[in-house]
Amino acid sequence: MGLLISAYDKLMCWTNGVATLLLFLIRIIWGWQFTWIGWGKLADVSRTTELFSNLGFADPEMMVYLVGGIEMICGALVLVGLLTRLAALPLVIVMIGAYSTAHVEAAMAVFTDFQGFTNEAPFLFLYASLVLLCFGPGKLSVDYLIRGRSDAKG
Repeated sequence: MGLLISAYDKLMCWTNGVATLLLFLIRIIWGWQFTWIGWGKLADVSRTTELFSNLGFADPEMMVYLVGGIEMICGALVLVGLLTRLAALPLVIVMIGAYSTAHVEAAMAVFTDFQGFTNEAPFLFLYASLVLLCFGPGKLSVDYLIRGRSDAKG
């Protein structure tokens, strides 16, 4: 039994290190993606406003600034791991909004065609945001340096 517990302890130690690296990679990859996509929306407001207008937004230009700003600012916060959980929440909301406007069919079919739901563009963004919201930014983050273990697991 002692050998099994020792092996399990070693596995836990190893997976904790992997979790730190995984959370870091999620933050870097998806933080950059959100920042870049938000910047793209704000860099071409007229094109994005037209797209948002076609999706039926009442005030599409205001939504471009809101969504683009959230993606860019919160994405940058996620990227460096600062206020990560707080930044992840609006990103989750924006991705739910993307499903409820631009990807309605996939969202409506989530229980009958889950693969179709997961194949849509917002899925990995939503998934990454939920992971960061639930598990925090990890040890390789500004949050960890400032707050220590209380906010940054992994």
